[in-house]
Amino acid sequence: VYQGKFKDQTLCIKAIRVATHQQNDTLTVSNILTEMAIWAHLSHPNILEFYGVYVFDAGMPQLCFVSPWMENGNLDQYLKRRPEIPRMPLILDVAEGVLYLHRSNIVHSDLKSENVLVSGEGRALIGDFGISNVVTSSGTTFTESPNGTTRWKAPELHRPEGNLRATPFSDIWSLGCLFYQILTRKIPFHQYHSDTQVLFAFIDGRVPVRPVPGTFCDGIDYAMWGLLERCWDYVPHRRPRCREI
Repeated sequence: VYQGKFKDQTLCIKAIRVATHQQNDTLTVSNILTEMAIWAHLSHPNILEFYGVYVFDAGMPQLCFVSPWMENGNLDQYLKRRPEIPRMPLILDVAEGVLYLHRSNIVHSDLKSENVLVSGEGRALIGDFGISNVVTSSGTTFTESPNGTTRWKAPELHRPEGNLRATPFSDIWSLGCLFYQILTRKIPFHQYHSDTQVLFAFIDGRVPVRPVPGTFCDGIDYAMWGLLERCWDYVPHRRPRCREI
């Protein structure tokens, strides 16, 4: 990810390298551009605005996605830097963004704190929706952070015998994990240090651990915890729809 300038506006430029040895490079690029066309038609205060895409070849073909630069970085960075801020506005921002996507028949498929950006005014905006799902399906991968996406992803998406296609219900599981992180200041399944441990927790039917009463967290009363537990139902269709949250 790079910072750029155009007519005095600061831009975010995200470069994705497409491996040249793949036989389906053209299809990969086509799929990504299709996702960009969808993004370009979205307009909502809690969806990161899409400015454009360009392709260049400097020995290795690269696609670059251009969007506004978010001064406060991603949600994870913002929460660590500003522990005193009220959390419920961020909860509402993320929920409104996901609701808009679902009403537009778009499944994000990779909701996590790194894919939620925060503006200079403290408003949360969802970005990177659908992109990683398309790129992964074509065999190209992004470099993940040490936390990866496992602990935010719905358990049914990890089952080799299951349907690996993301759905609005799998987004709801991830949304619950985002709410948990915003309110507790801890990543979901924080007691586990590796993705393998998290996968075993899924096999055992576990959910993120409830905060100990009196710990420093915002808004996790019985009603909120009940909502999170509904988001983490292991039967996908029993999870609430976004309009119910």
